[in-house]
Amino acid sequence: MPPRRTAGRRPLPPAEPPPRRAGLRRLRALAVLVLAAGASYALFVGPMFAIDSIEANVPPSCQEIVEAAVPLGQNLFLFRTGPLEAALAQDSLVESVSVERVLPHTIRIAARMRQGYVRVRGAEGEYEVDRFGVAFRPSVGDELPLLVGAERAVGADGGISPDVMATVVAWLDAAERYHLPKVVKVDYLGGRCNLATAEGRLIKLGSLDEVDKKLAAAQAILEQWASEISYVDVEVPDQPVFGRRSEPVSASTADGAGQRHAHANG
Repeated sequence: MPPRRTAGRRPLPPAEPPPRRAGLRRLRALAVLVLAAGASYALFVGPMFAIDSIEANVPPSCQEIVEAAVPLGQNLFLFRTGPLEAALAQDSLVESVSVERVLPHTIRIAARMRQGYVRVRGAEGEYEVDRFGVAFRPSVGDELPLLVGAERAVGADGGISPDVMATVVAWLDAAERYHLPKVVKVDYLGGRCNLATAEGRLIKLGSLDEVDKKLAAAQAILEQWASEISYVDVEVPDQPVFGRRSEPVSASTADGAGQRHAHANG
């Protein structure tokens, strides 16, 4: 029996589905479109996610901005958070702010408030400056240390140069870490700093180097002779100098200085 020839045979075209089956497929596709349209309507237009509450942790000066920017009844997903965040960030009391949508009906606003770090005297009185150098409100009381000598570093907005504030913050944070007496004034002297304590003592620090070594020496001297000295100079931490009233006493040459020097550097 001769072999069957298959070369050149065209494949059979696929069988067309019965009209009934094709119609069911069209109905299913249409149903999916209808459901998607309904879900989109419920999500973006319908009342299911309408804004009906606002949780706002903002200063009183921002309340009107919030009330004007968040329309109750608007769809939650259509509300734009960016413009409100930008408007609230313009308030001098606000350091940062976040606005978020909380299902199903809430807009939540959280503002981080600026914290005063030092006081600075200006032409119209004293004002508070945060740790980033931003002046944000008039100062009330004298709880914050007074920063003097930085007047030339005050910008057009009344704030302090970031470089100056970086130096001041480094010394004050370190002083707190070493539990030094409360600082009431910071003298900024072109990159060098002196600290005045609530007891009326002066701590001369010099430039921003060997921070830990300088403050450890100052701490040791102040703890040992707190009631006897008026100032301590640790600009050269290996050779600290302290004085009674206005008379300087070297920790390496005065009576008993060997013990004091060892204690200050031990």
